[in-house]
Amino acid sequence: ARRGYIRTVYDDRAFQVCELFGAAHRAGIELRPEARVASLGGGPGCCVLGYRVFERIAFDRPTSRLWVYDYASAWADDVAALADALGEPIPFGACDLARGLHAPENQEVLALAPTMDIIILSRTLSEVPDRGWTPFLRELWATLRSGAIVFVKDEQDVEDDAVRMLGADAWSVPGVRGVFLRRRV
Repeated sequence: ARRGYIRTVYDDRAFQVCELFGAAHRAGIELRPEARVASLGGGPGCCVLGYRVFERIAFDRPTSRLWVYDYASAWADDVAALADALGEPIPFGACDLARGLHAPENQEVLALAPTMDIIILSRTLSEVPDRGWTPFLRELWATLRSGAIVFVKDEQDVEDDAVRMLGADAWSVPGVRGVFLRRRV
């Protein structure tokens, strides 16, 4: 089942992340090299791969540090394979978007959040029933430093809810689903 999922969505999701970060960069959104980037609900690592490809195009070299967190520990092998293919460490850890950021499952994310520059939430929030992701996202947002970006790519109503809930500076690519929210303190 994991292999089928990867064959079905991996390339497309990596391309979408690359495309959207590329559009943001061309539009003048500040996306600095050497960012600390985490994909939450990041499964097999396709979103961080998309970010790495964007970075190689935009900055001519990979400079950012990448992390992947997911509730399904089975993805750890796939993230390890990606790390081996890229020749760099990509830590994998536990994360449950249906629980608050202070829940035991989210302790690694809680510890790293204040140091992160970019959080990627691609097609993960809509998988949590009954908008159960709202406590996690509120707590995460409060923990991020000024200037950090949360990228949400999901169903339109989920993206809209995230923008309303966080009341943040938001930017999107016309005609392409996904929204960038910048934390300002």
